[in-house]
Amino acid sequence: MVMLLKKVMFVLTGMMLAIVCHAQQIFFVDDTGWRLWPDTAARWEHDRLYLPGEFHIAQLPVNPPSAGWDY
Repeated sequence: MVMLLKKVMFVLTGMMLAIVCHAQQIFFVDDTGWRLWPDTAARWEHDRLYLPGEFHIAQLPVNPPSAGWDY
């Protein structure tokens, strides 16, 4: 029983360490002077999903927003 508890504690410690290390990669982005809102009129239902290694950035389609450039 003690050995099982030690193994569980070891795994939990490793998981917590991974979470803490990942959390350190988060950084603050200043939100002064700009806004972000969803493009509710954008068409997306038939968009293709691209996985890493399946595409070249220069060949991706460009989908302009339905509104927002005037603001």
